[in-house]
Amino acid sequence: MDTIEFITTSIQTGVAEITPELAKHLLAITNHDNRPLKPAHVKMLSTALKNDEWMLNGETIAFSKSGRLLDGQHRLTACVNTGKAFQTVIIKGIEDEAAFGTIDTGKPRSVTDLMSLQGLPKAPLFSAIAKQHKAWLETEEDQPDMGEVI
Repeated sequence: MDTIEFITTSIQTGVAEITPELAKHLLAITNHDNRPLKPAHVKMLSTALKNDEWMLNGETIAFSKSGRLLDGQHRLTACVNTGKAFQTVIIKGIEDEAAFGTIDTGKPRSVTDLMSLQGLPKAPLFSAIAKQHKAWLETEEDQPDMGEVI
């Protein structure tokens, strides 16, 4: 890491604690022209916050030079919904339109990816089994019988 040289820009970064009150304020005044909220993603983030599984991992909440929220609306919404504060990296001063189209365009890590990274053999198979098991647990329908499984 000693080989990285920082350059001087107008971009500011730092770690901040986001309270539910601050999250609500930021959503009200800075969240313009963002994609629609994905309730399932907010629920997942809310569960992590409620269960104290949230960790500071380097992912940022990003704001443009004009103050527009570019990335972080789901995390801020989860904070408001749970009433629990969290710590995160904040970045301010990103170019508005130039950067907005490039945020969240990468492929997210899948369960299979995470299992493979942990060295689990046959990760795709176990991932598929785990996903199906979770779906069965969350449904009102009867569990499949042996003939349906085989």
